[in-house]
Amino acid sequence: MTKQQLNIPKEKRDDPEFKGLLQQADKLHDLSALASTEGGKALIGLLIKEAVYCVHRLRSSYRTATHPELLATIAELGAKIDTATLLLSAKESEEVINERLEEALRE
Repeated sequence: MTKQQLNIPKEKRDDPEFKGLLQQADKLHDLSALASTEGGKALIGLLIKEAVYCVHRLRSSYRTATHPELLATIAELGAKIDTATLLLSAKESEEVINERLEEALRE
């Protein structure tokens, strides 16, 4: 739901919590749109492949890698999984935020 789709009363436009929900909805809409494109789908696939590569790297080097190297690989793995998850769940998250916006408008 974009700002243009809403008939927002003035008191809601001035409410910081409502503004925050609108900003979240806009960001999630953009992420959802990206995830549904061919490029977005390719990006998600690449992130998953790279996460699997990180797991292989951990598996093959856990005995010889230094502690900082292991931590760096784990951080890289987490970032790739988090980014893929964000893109994959954007549409559902957008729907939840839109429901919250509609509830707030009815109040």
